[in-house]
Amino acid sequence: MNIWTLVGTLDNWKIGIERGVWGVKERARPLWGRVQPGDKVVFYAVRTGVIGYGTVEGKFESGELLW
Repeated sequence: MNIWTLVGTLDNWKIGIERGVWGVKERARPLWGRVQPGDKVVFYAVRTGVIGYGTVEGKFESGELLW
């Protein structure tokens, strides 16, 4: 199990919670490839600080823009 920090704005975090997903930019693909179900994540909102945590339940890829 790994622990990852996911950084974004507070607005993006709210969208992620609402939709039940988190998105990453293309440049983060190599790192995203290392994330596995069961890993822990800490959500860090710029200017706000740590605002949540969770467990990765699964992964998928989509071209849909989240934010």
